[in-house]
Amino acid sequence: MVVAVAKLLEADGQEVVQLSFLDHFPALWINDEPLLRKGETAIDDMAAQTFACIIRMIGVDPAYSGCERAAQMELALSASPQASQDDIATKEVTTQLTIPLLQFLMDFYPPSVPRCATGKSFADPFIDWVSSVKAPLSILIAEFGVVTTLPAALQASWRDLGAHLCRKAVDQYFIPGAGHFGFLGEAQTAALLQQLGR
Repeated sequence: MVVAVAKLLEADGQEVVQLSFLDHFPALWINDEPLLRKGETAIDDMAAQTFACIIRMIGVDPAYSGCERAAQMELALSASPQASQDDIATKEVTTQLTIPLLQFLMDFYPPSVPRCATGKSFADPFIDWVSSVKAPLSILIAEFGVVTTLPAALQASWRDLGAHLCRKAVDQYFIPGAGHFGFLGEAQTAALLQQLGR
């Protein structure tokens, strides 16, 4: 959605100086492309996967070391009666935010191309759209962040969270020792964001 906002500003004649992604990149959604091709029936499954990914990131984030947070959120994922109301609400909010994003992504399928066709029917128009932003792009990647939610076989090739698929250069900064939720508190992250904002 950050890309959409940047494109709206640019279309209005405003300059977007820098577009920085924090431990995420739009092309990462292409990793779920085979499931996305199933259409509307896959949306609930993908929304549930998103919440499960959040739990996995909490589980490996050094900022949550020794904490029971991931186990508590697992209760909400499994609809356990022992789950706290806050965690149930977090799951519901995550679902409500994820569903419109997935529906937006599905709009990149050309109407004339069946969803069961090659993934390029989705990936190419989507990557073209992301790459069309005029602003310079950068990404800050936490060592124990989103990349840990990918299948083990993809973690090396997708270490940049899909930035390599972009048609324009994406400056990449890796934050060692940091997790997805804790890396904003890292001095290196703060310094990079300040530098990129100049």
